[in-house]
Amino acid sequence: MQSTDYVLPPRIPRFLAALASQFIRSPRACAGRLAFALRLDAYNGRTRIVGLLYFLEALYLRDQWRRRGVRHVHVHFAQTGASVAMIACHASELSYSFTIHESETLEDPARYGLRQKVGCAAAIVCISELARRAVASLLPLGQQDKVHVVRCGLELDRYLSTKAASTP
Repeated sequence: MQSTDYVLPPRIPRFLAALASQFIRSPRACAGRLAFALRLDAYNGRTRIVGLLYFLEALYLRDQWRRRGVRHVHVHFAQTGASVAMIACHASELSYSFTIHESETLEDPARYGLRQKVGCAAAIVCISELARRAVASLLPLGQQDKVHVVRCGLELDRYLSTKAASTP
């Protein structure tokens, strides 16, 4: 697609250009985002180098979003993409939301920094009521209304003809 831009594999010159551009524009905000990225909970047992890489990806994406007029981003899956979006939107006018599909993230929320991600997100989409309750339990009472359920599936009646629907 013409409007699709890929972050991976890493293209270090593009990342460094985004870093320079944002540092020149707002050194304090850029340094704040770096500090935030290095303090993240969600590294799945990896080193803080991951935080630096997430930071560079986030700056690159912020640059792209700014050029395209993007104000909100939605990420599917609560792992790496949500971490990068959270860093990109940290302390800014941008917002993000994400969808939780996988049960492993809910079984070990600390490993994925889920409390931090749901706290910073504008909205969280869950694929089941069970997931919604688990995510809502990570939030203070006043923020639980930002967790929503959108089920995966089809309303088969809308797609089946009456003849096909009556066949066993």
